[in-house]
Amino acid sequence: MKILTAIARTAARLCDAHDAQIYLVEGATMRLIAQHGSVRTTRRLGEPFPVSRGAVHGRAVVTRRVIHVRDLKTAIRTRYPELAPRQRATGTRTIRSSRRPCSPAGPPSASS
Repeated sequence: MKILTAIARTAARLCDAHDAQIYLVEGATMRLIAQHGSVRTTRRLGEPFPVSRGAVHGRAVVTRRVIHVRDLKTAIRTRYPELAPRQRATGTRTIRSSRRPCSPAGPPSASS
């Protein structure tokens, strides 16, 4: 996992972010497999959770597009209501998530 942590650190640097996380997609589920920074998260490393369009990471997986939410606190009212409890718990305001097409490891995510 040291390599994935190094990749997360590089992703944070390239995105000019404080934190970065890497998720592994396995069918209809995904799990956090590496992170860099002091981001507060409600996910434990390795804990599986469903891919969902109602979450930024899930939407990036399903649409295979970069999703950048500048103000998550506002976006949970309309686009991501299921993230409200997690946003309150972590305080995350900005998030960017992407998935490389045909890549089993994704999406890399950066937040500040």
